[in-house]
Amino acid sequence: MNRISMLLVAVAAFAFGCGDNLKPGTPSDGPPPPPPDSGGNPPPPALGTMIDRMGRPAINTALNNPFNPDTAHAGMRKQAYNELADRSMWATQFGAEFAISLGLIDALDDMCGNQAGADPQTPEATRYNLLAGLLADDELYVNSSTGMCLVYLAVEARALVPAVPVLCGGRKPSFDVIDVSYTALVKGIQAVIGMQFVTDGVNADDGAASDTDFPFFGAPAT
Repeated sequence: MNRISMLLVAVAAFAFGCGDNLKPGTPSDGPPPPPPDSGGNPPPPALGTMIDRMGRPAINTALNNPFNPDTAHAGMRKQAYNELADRSMWATQFGAEFAISLGLIDALDDMCGNQAGADPQTPEATRYNLLAGLLADDELYVNSSTGMCLVYLAVEARALVPAVPVLCGGRKPSFDVIDVSYTALVKGIQAVIGMQFVTDGVNADDGAASDTDFPFFGAPAT
């Protein structure tokens, strides 16, 4: 074997013996790609039309066309409320309807005007606008600056009535949110903080709820 042939054999042996083990066609300026079965997470799926939103329970039921005898139209409005993903339009599209319903529900305790936490002398045309706008903004608010969490809607109550104590609000599993909602709609937000509840007669779930032990709710009824 001449010197040229020996040199070519040596170069070939070096290339195969000390190569980077890249497969044919793999770029040599970076790490090899992962095998097909160990790729990254797939992209999130595209979201479709929102079908429901449940910030505060019973508000859509109680204030969105509750007295409309045209049940088909009432149902369409409730569905439109659930599907409206644009938060900036919640009060614009539903605040006026909520205010009308609040005026009717307010009369249940024979004290019109106490419900919104405002002066009963406020003109009737605007008396319910404040609470209607607040409830149309369908979110749960939590004041994390305090650990005093005694009642549902406490943050909203303070927004309407500054004299209300500073509480964390939110919704603990043990809160009877329907009683609180009825109370706010009928008697006023002050009655919520005073725990002078209008009740639905249901004091607790069948299963014992816990505010501290996961999964927080009791076993389903059998």
